[in-house]
Formats: sequence, structure tokens, C-alpha cells
Amino acid sequence: MSARRVEPYQIVLLVLAVMGVSMFGRLLESGSTDGVFYNASPPVERDRLESRDETATAAPPEVVELLTAAERKQSGGDLDGAYTDLGRAIALQPDYAPAYAVRAAVLSSSGRFEEAHVDATRAIALEPDRALHHGNRAAIQAAAGNHAAAIADLDRALDLNPKSARFFSDRGLSYLALGDTELAIADFNQAIDLGPGKAEYYYWRATALHSAGDLTAGLKDCNRALQLDPNFAGARQLQAELLEAISTGDT
Repeated sequence: MSARRVEPYQIVLLVLAVMGVSMFGRLLESGSTDGVFYNASPPVERDRLESRDETATAAPPEVVELLTAAERKQSGGDLDGAYTDLGRAIALQPDYAPAYAVRAAVLSSSGRFEEAHVDATRAIALEPDRALHHGNRAAIQAAAGNHAAAIADLDRALDLNPKSARFFSDRGLSYLALGDTELAIADFNQAIDLGPGKAEYYYWRATALHSAGDLTAGLKDCNRALQLDPNFAGARQLQAELLEAISTGDT
């Protein structure tokens, strides 16, 4: 039996799944950093995206409490409750960009992409020089299938923070979804240079290399991903497919 090829629709599904997770991983983690909340248990470990000179508007305690409550509800699957708490936080402090950014993530997770885009754009309007907000809107664009728009947002995010491995990885995913494996591989190269300890970056480059027909290089990246994370099921599956394809000469 020949190995399964990486079909374009499969790449798109993978990209949508990762980009949706990516935004939550940045915005919802226990505690706060510069006024942005993050998830305590994101499916994939996320690197910090903000550059050191990025700042956020300070929030009063009652707004912080509402965002903390929203995080708990989101973690428990109560997206409606999280949305309500974030609306209350915004009513208390309408110029607090992180609240719009977090609500955008909640809306995107609910499939309400147009509303999510509005909130993400509002966060950018309030803090236009904060790379994280551009990256978050890119995640919404990608989740909605608008990869060209996602790339444009990530271009701006990288202008503001050119040392973010995550932004390069996310842009690579959108290039991959559009079928541009050359640009995708170039961005994954940058992500790996900036974050060499992240198994997912090697996995995504392996996926792009597989799609481009470079099975040997793809297998090498899969092996590296599994060295970094032996429990990485996706990399394990792709490794098996590449080994079979190489052994049978099926490219």
C-alpha cells in the first residue's frame, strides 16, 4: 500500500486547527502579562510574542477580575459566559485593547469570525504598534480561510517584532494553505532558527517538505520533532508515511 500524500485540503484543515489554537494560546493563560491573559493549559506550548518595548493599557482591578472569570469560563467550555464577562469588562473600560483581543478569540472559537474580526481590529486601533494584536487578527483570518489577509497581518506583526518565531510559523502555515511550499519552508526555516526547541516547527516544515516532494528532508525534520517531543502523534504519523513512501519510491 502506498503512503498517503499530503493533499491541499488536509493542509488547510491542519492549518485551521493550529491557527485557532494559536490565538487562544497567546491570549488566555493563567495570570496576566502586560494586561493580556493566557490559557493555563494550551495544547501546544506558546512562545511570547511581544517585543520588550510593547506596552498595554493598565486595567483596574474589576476589569482584571472579569477577564480572569472569562478565562475560567472559556477553559470550562462556557464561551457564552466568557463573552458576557468580556462585554462587561469592555463596558467598564472601553479603551482596554486586551479585552477586545480576548473577546475576539472567544468569538473566533465560536465560529463568529466577522464579529471576531471587528474586535481584533478594535484592539489594533487602540494599540496599533503592538505586534500581538496583528498576529491575533491573522489567526482569525486564517481560521476563517482568509489566508492572504492573514499573511498581510503577519507581515505587519513581523515588522513590529521580527524576532517572533511564532509569527514566522503562522505565516508559513498560511503560505502552506495557499499551496506556496517554497515561501512556507522559508518561514519555517526562520521559525526554527528563532525557536529551535519547538517540535511543531520541525513538524510543519516536514509537512511542507513532504508536499514539495522532498521526502528525505521531511523525514529528517520528523525525526527531530520526535526527539524534542516523543509523544507528538502527528509527527509520528507523518514519519511512518514518509518512511513508507521512501521505501516504495512513492513520491
